[in-house]
Amino acid sequence: MTLAAVPLLLDANGFLVIQTIHPLMACQDGIAYRSGWREETWAGFPSQFNSAAPWYFRTLPDWIESLRRSGLQLTQIREPLHPATARPVSLILVAGVSALRDTRLRPIAAV
Repeated sequence: MTLAAVPLLLDANGFLVIQTIHPLMACQDGIAYRSGWREETWAGFPSQFNSAAPWYFRTLPDWIESLRRSGLQLTQIREPLHPATARPVSLILVAGVSALRDTRLRPIAAV
């Protein structure tokens, strides 16, 4: 399923919640702040996690634009902080159906 399919699946009052790694955490050690494919090394996990897992990183502007193009409107951004370092570790985006693109939200006037 693509992000563009989400507005068709949500009720008029429904929301999509996306939780991902915070860009500050994903761009440490000289890694560029650029959207694109990356590989998870599983560093710090038990040894049974030994194969790299590909994942797609998006910058915050790219997340916002992807939601907009899909007919979703961003309603909240949350950045939970690590309790010891007070640095953001996660990015939580909450989006709903944009009234401008979803005709289910408003009847089409009869002519």
